[in-house]
Amino acid sequence: MNPNVYKRKYSTYLKQMMCCGWLVVWFAIGGNCHVYAQNTPQSLSDVKRMWDQKKPRLDGSVDISQIFYGASGTEALRQPYSYLVSGDFSFSMFNLAIPVSFSFTNQNADFQGALPSFDLNQFGIRPTYKSVTLYAGHNSMFFSPYTMNGHIFLGAGVEVRPKGRWSVSALYGRFQKSVQPDSLGNDVLPAYRRMGYGTKVRYHFKRRQPKYKEMLEIASKYDKNGDEIVRKPAPPVAPPKSTFNEEEDYLEMIYFGATDNANSLPALPDSLGVKPEENAVLSARLNKRIGKHWLFESEVASSALTRDKRIETKDPSEDNLFRLTDPIFTRRTSTAYYNAYKASLNFNAQLFTAGVGYERIDPGYRTLGAYFFNNDLENITVNFSTRLFKNKLSITTNLGTQRNNLDDDQLNTLRRGVGSVNVNFMPHPKLNINAAYSGFQSFSQIRTRFDQLNQLTPLDRYRDSLKFTQISQNASLNINYELARSRTSQQYLNINGSYQIADNQQSVGNIQTDISRFYNSNVSYSLSIRPLGFNAVVAFDFNQNVAQNLSNRILGPTLMLKKLLLEQKLQSSLTLSQNNSYTDGRLSDSIFNVRWSNGYNVARQHMLSLNAIWLTRTRYEQTTQAAQKASEFTLTFKYTFVL
Repeated sequence: MNPNVYKRKYSTYLKQMMCCGWLVVWFAIGGNCHVYAQNTPQSLSDVKRMWDQKKPRLDGSVDISQIFYGASGTEALRQPYSYLVSGDFSFSMFNLAIPVSFSFTNQNADFQGALPSFDLNQFGIRPTYKSVTLYAGHNSMFFSPYTMNGHIFLGAGVEVRPKGRWSVSALYGRFQKSVQPDSLGNDVLPAYRRMGYGTKVRYHFKRRQPKYKEMLEIASKYDKNGDEIVRKPAPPVAPPKSTFNEEEDYLEMIYFGATDNANSLPALPDSLGVKPEENAVLSARLNKRIGKHWLFESEVASSALTRDKRIETKDPSEDNLFRLTDPIFTRRTSTAYYNAYKASLNFNAQLFTAGVGYERIDPGYRTLGAYFFNNDLENITVNFSTRLFKNKLSITTNLGTQRNNLDDDQLNTLRRGVGSVNVNFMPHPKLNINAAYSGFQSFSQIRTRFDQLNQLTPLDRYRDSLKFTQISQNASLNINYELARSRTSQQYLNINGSYQIADNQQSVGNIQTDISRFYNSNVSYSLSIRPLGFNAVVAFDFNQNVAQNLSNRILGPTLMLKKLLLEQKLQSSLTLSQNNSYTDGRLSDSIFNVRWSNGYNVARQHMLSLNAIWLTRTRYEQTTQAAQKASEFTLTFKYTFVL
């Protein structure tokens, strides 16, 4: 057979295969287009044009780190050798995006005491197609501050945000792994295996638009006869009358639940205080824009928390909102119920913004969907901000009050007033000044146990209790000035200072029990020379605090040098710092720190880095001035592959 004939047949066959392959990929991805004869690719150029528009992309990086550590004269803070493999990348094609993140390390042993139920070895994937996002592996989701608030879980989740008014989120997974009791006597607290689940339904008062971009229409410039199609230009599309904001004008209903597996641990002594818990939280959130300038936000949440789910006695007689959750949550005699409320009203004008807010959280309120939660508090806040002189001057102020002991059943009652102001002024493009002030006044009333048990009258309770007032004031000033600028160099001067005073007073005889003062200042000069790829920073720090007739002072210089080498492929920096600490004028500690960092671009996708930290600390005994030296050394090798 003639090679040219074979070549033509092979080329035709290749074109047909590529067109068929293109259609298979298109329908496999789920392209929602109508296929007509005139829309089918007719040539390799059509396929190439469409492929260039929607070809797969892989972005991100993968890091492999080797960490070596040594200590002398002090207790080692970590393992002698550890590794960390981590990555964060995303694959995208058409309307499909798949972000992936992972981390694997042997450093879990370093955190067994502090974070026994937290796993540092994690893998998570979050594929998104059009309006649907899936969560698999280790991930975190946010429902609201009082329900599911960023807790990492191992499991699955989904967010569906289609075009229209409704959107739904749901999750299920492990929130805490079981930690067995430590028989070796280490300070490791056991933990039950905890599973959590939840859903959030949002209704938008305005029709929302899809988050994804509509796919371009597949169309050939030739018809089925091979003639070129003359297309008329599309008429201009009028802009929408109103814009849609994802985080405005909606109503949300949230349910979150979590339960511990009582069989995941053997029987534990009551002295440990570890019991299997169960939690159910219901919440409603409202965000409504009123007119052009007003925005109202609110949330009402209720939490049912069972302290010990091993108690089988049910309590169906409790008539509250959680009777709706009886099919999935068991109300027991050990179940307590708490509420949380939050609302704010803000007015946004062209020249200023003002608003008021209120928050109340019952004593004992807790959700198992958050790592930490403040309760037993009531906040009332007022805020105001404005921009003047063509945005050269901005002023932000906040005022508020806070109190605890909402049920009036504690010995200590705290009332605190809060006020702050922040001013940013830029009189010249080279000069930026920021000043801030905040003041806190706390009033504490302490009753004796006798007062609490005998329920004295309000007058007796006021007369016989001790009252303490704490006043704290903070002021800071930051000045940044550009000394010089040219095509080849830049010079900056930065001055930063802050002052804080705390004053504690006792109401009996207006006794001043304690005054603490803190001074912090920093001055730095930076130089950048572009042709040389050189940067330098010289700084000096001064810190002093005086409390209970004891003065402590810390001061020292810092020098940082950075240089680009080997045709700007290698970036090397060296940082030296010395800090001396003085107690009542006598040298108590001296710390010398050396940091050497290097990053080398081997190729476009390959990077190597070497970082070394050497820290020496000399501690002096106050009476004899005997020196005790200790040092730590950390060396890190890292390889980065850029996708």
